[in-house]
Amino acid sequence: MAVGAILLVLDWRLALISLGLFIVITALTRYVSLGAMIGGAAFPISQFIIGIGGYWELLATSMCAILVIVRHKENIKRLVKGEESKFSFKRRREGSG
Repeated sequence: MAVGAILLVLDWRLALISLGLFIVITALTRYVSLGAMIGGAAFPISQFIIGIGGYWELLATSMCAILVIVRHKENIKRLVKGEESKFSFKRRREGSG
């Protein structure tokens, strides 16, 4: 959550692009972790493509993207194995899972 706040402070337009990608990826795959990683990685990529900010801002957003991916290391392992849980609005029944 703190990374999202940092990205929002750096540039709200790029944060909206990342948020949009997060929502689309999460809606399509139902993997919140995958949406978070792609949304986080999209920020410095879109910043570079659009040309917003300078070297230090690009370095800061790249570090945030790396942090997001590193923090999802266990999720990546579960995604590769096909064991990552999917997002759902339904409640789990008591005693299942």
